[in-house]
Amino acid sequence: MRTGDASGLAAVLLRQKQQIEAFEQRLAKLTARESQVLDMIVAGFANKQIGLHLKISERTVEVHRARIMRKMEVGSLPELVCLFRCTNCVFVAASNILTGGVSNAVDGQPLIKLGMNRPVDAPTAP
Repeated sequence: MRTGDASGLAAVLLRQKQQIEAFEQRLAKLTARESQVLDMIVAGFANKQIGLHLKISERTVEVHRARIMRKMEVGSLPELVCLFRCTNCVFVAASNILTGGVSNAVDGQPLIKLGMNRPVDAPTAP
């Protein structure tokens, strides 16, 4: 690897690290219930399904969703999902570059620490 390539890669990795840290800070603002709702939103569940699974009203899910959008600093659901998934992809890519292969951790911190790749129990039929 040439010196110019290495410094360019270091700059890219630094930007990615900063993006991940900013994302982590926004995630940290969420309550436990908002994190549960976020996981289910990203997994593709509708408000009604989320409400049934968490035993809360659909309106309460809507309130949580609005708070999540504000705290995560996004303007739309697709933007929220993209932020969540794209940040996860950046994290994995950076991990692979740093470790020289496929890994589920960077600096000993597993992805689950970031709230990513957490299993979401599928809602059961009523």
